[in-house]
Amino acid sequence: MRRILFLLWAMWAMPVAQAIRRALVVVDMTVEQVANISFQKDKMIQTIRELAQSGTFDALIDSHLWFEKGGPPSSLAEMFPHIGHAGTPGAELIPELRDLGLEFVKKYQYSCFAGGADLESHLHKLGIEEVVITGINTDYCVMATALDSFYNMFQTRVVESGVSSFNGKAGHLEGLKSIRRFLGNIVVGPEEYLQTGPVAWL
Repeated sequence: MRRILFLLWAMWAMPVAQAIRRALVVVDMTVEQVANISFQKDKMIQTIRELAQSGTFDALIDSHLWFEKGGPPSSLAEMFPHIGHAGTPGAELIPELRDLGLEFVKKYQYSCFAGGADLESHLHKLGIEEVVITGINTDYCVMATALDSFYNMFQTRVVESGVSSFNGKAGHLEGLKSIRRFLGNIVVGPEEYLQTGPVAWL
């Protein structure tokens, strides 16, 4: 009897595995911006689709430039005056990703978190602990978003086959190099999330 009671107590006292709450953040995958991508474009889109449909994410976020009258001021609106205009066809998410149920969160600067964006507060409301980043550009907006995700205390990952750059393979590789230099070994393959993901032990 004592042995049975001990085993029951041991089972109760054991740490319980709990899945980390994670968000897939898809950066700037708009019609007008993706049109300028040549390096691994199809592979990137396919990776994003597979991740979004994997069932391993608690939030699916589409974050892309959205400049509108009365919105937060943005230096990017002046630097890139021909993209990101709210309500225009080019500023919309590409058709290949529209059936995935991504939730749109407006983006105003290089980082999805910066310049008055609601991403940080929205992720906290959802209890998100890990941010998994895909989209474009590896050497600009993806890198800036990864840095801010890290600064905001989220576990941060960048999926190598799920990102690309206007600047081709060279820009993509340079972006990954910078991400690794500043944030360590956070660049991963999609298989990490297409199979059993990491767990946190209570």
